[in-house]
Amino acid sequence: MDASERRREIMQLLSDRRHVKIEDLARRFGVSARTISRDLVRISQVMPIYDRPGRSGGIYVSGNFRLTQVQLRREEADALRRLLALGEAAGALPDDLAAVRGLLARSVVP
Repeated sequence: MDASERRREIMQLLSDRRHVKIEDLARRFGVSARTISRDLVRISQVMPIYDRPGRSGGIYVSGNFRLTQVQLRREEADALRRLLALGEAAGALPDDLAAVRGLLARSVVP
């Protein structure tokens, strides 16, 4: 995983969870806390985040900010399209198909 993919995943985690600890991110991605700190500096340029020191500290997302677009790698988007086609052919539940279509509609593929 390269740095840009790691940053995208960190942004998605922050958007979903609203709070993460640097140590947890470092463990999850197999990098140092310093690497995560550098990633967070870059992320702070596009996402309203702040840090809180102490035992309950970590990185938080300000206010009601949410990522409105999902960033997918090309192979991820292609896999979702194939799964959608298979689901349609197999008669999958309409709500499930709509969820996948919605994800693809919100996605950005670099």
